[in-house]
Amino acid sequence: MIQRVQSLFLLGAIVCLGLTAAFPIFTTQDATTTLIVNVFEIQKIVGEKTSVLSSHIYLFVGICVAILLAGFTLLQYNNRVLQLKLNMVNNFVILGVMLAAVFIPVEAAKQALPNPIDAPFGISAILFFVSILFIRVANFFIKKDEDLVRSVDRIR
Repeated sequence: MIQRVQSLFLLGAIVCLGLTAAFPIFTTQDATTTLIVNVFEIQKIVGEKTSVLSSHIYLFVGICVAILLAGFTLLQYNNRVLQLKLNMVNNFVILGVMLAAVFIPVEAAKQALPNPIDAPFGISAILFFVSILFIRVANFFIKKDEDLVRSVDRIR
């Protein structure tokens, strides 16, 4: 049911996870070379020439699993206890993908470019945190709904 507030937060988490594929996780450069790390690959740009250093398809698969899990959780609005459990599992999936996305490719990029000028994280790294936050807030409202239903059952 989309009119429930926790459904909106789950949709927000799905959108954030989908957007992680569109933006870079990490970008670094030195005098002549730029490295761009996204969920698919590490791209090395030297002048006009672009090459792929390594592929990270496992990150994309992990994001797809998290999106599908959040979508399935969204459709389980009749079973709030199952929603809470699935959201907890999804938090761990997203956390694992986020850690793999931040540490493994970034370390590979630092080895490929040992003296970077600047190394800011991209918006995808922030979107992982936002999606976890959305799922946590959705869990809060799911638990609040469940407590309300239980209190009404006690009154009857």
